[in-house]
Amino acid sequence: MNKIIYKGFLSKDNKYPTIDIPEDSKIFIYKKDDILTYIGVVPVLLFLYLVVSIKRILIYDWRLNMEGFWLGVILTIFLIPVHEFIHFLLLPKNSTAYVYLSIGGVTFYPLNPISRKRYIFFAILPGIILGLFPLCLSILLPSKFILISSIVVTASTLSLTLAVTDFVNAILAIIRVPQKGKIQASGNDVYWYV
Repeated sequence: MNKIIYKGFLSKDNKYPTIDIPEDSKIFIYKKDDILTYIGVVPVLLFLYLVVSIKRILIYDWRLNMEGFWLGVILTIFLIPVHEFIHFLLLPKNSTAYVYLSIGGVTFYPLNPISRKRYIFFAILPGIILGLFPLCLSILLPSKFILISSIVVTASTLSLTLAVTDFVNAILAIIRVPQKGKIQASGNDVYWYV
């Protein structure tokens, strides 16, 4: 059975654990890759533009209101643990994961290695379930449901934006990790090995 352990706020005294990894392991995610996360927001905004354009073509109207916007922001905050729980559900059997809080948000830190294929799904599924699907479904909401549409579009767009790092990591796994590779975090770094 998988375990999830809340570790509290990330600090110099409460760090990510150092895990023994094979000597031939290679770093998978580099500090310089952080810029890709910022660039990754651009496709989210373009996708939002596409959704709005399709909705305008189909319904000839598209509006949001501030009440729905703020309710969507609040909903997104409550969806963050759901996002992390979806990650948790995709861990291999008998895995353990730590959850940390930081200024940057919530970090889900698996202690066990994950196969490349599982890691890709592990990374992208929360963004698909909480962001991509609801945003696509919002196209079908009639224009008279302005409040619901505002909540769904805001929460799903923010959920997609919060998942950009996960999407970038999945793309990096596809590019950098061999098909039979395993991915393992240790300390502040993430490694791969075969």
